Amino acid sequence: MQAMASRAEVDPRDVFLNVYDLSPMNALMAPIGLGIHHTGLEVHGEEWYFAGHYNNTSGIFKCAPRTCALENGDAHFRRSIYLGRTFRRWSEVTQIIADLGDTFVGLSYSVLSFNCNDFTLALARRLLPDGLKFPRGTNRMARVGEFFLSKLPESTQEMCQQALIGEEFPRLLKPKAEVKARLVSPTGSKTGSTKSRTKTKDDAWGAHPRRACELN
Repeated sequence: MQAMASRAEVDPRDVFLNVYDLSPMNALMAPIGLGIHHTGLEVHGEEWYFAGHYNNTSGIFKCAPRTCALENGDAHFRRSIYLGRTFRRWSEVTQIIADLGDTFVGLSYSVLSFNCNDFTLALARRLLPDGLKFPRGTNRMARVGEFFLSKLPESTQEMCQQALIGEEFPRLLKPKAEVKARLVSPTGSKTGSTKSRTKTKDDAWGAHPRRACELN
């Protein structure tokens, strides 16, 4: 994997992981492989990302590549990482994203357990099923936080929720059983019955309605 600065010779099928800094502390944490990041996946000239909202509908949104600032403006583009070239056509990509929207719904978003980085990994696995090398560091901070917070009593977890988020949504943690039920396998299979939705290139996917990945 390598960061690519120029897009002059990019094929529309090239897949990039666009990484954003959510904290100025990232400069200090980067040498030890940690950071607070938002990520989006770029393919066919669009960047796709997952964000939380209060509805039980898809939480997947799109923006122009490298421009995702989130609603609160805290996301600052850091770099693009080339992941590979997909064989999927545009129509196939939008169908995959519509299918993933049944899993990555707005209310399912969790800062530590089920966030934007989980989505970009799931989408990358669908677009690049063979030989995917996904950066490990983008979600490491969330997994560390999830590990330690999950060991605390529920009452303490609620105190952390109020102290860090200040409201009930988005949740810091989600029940592990619920997260596992929502995760998508590398081949694209999902747990449970879902309804497929198809969108064309001209459909409006919209801009997300609220803050999203504060601690990814």
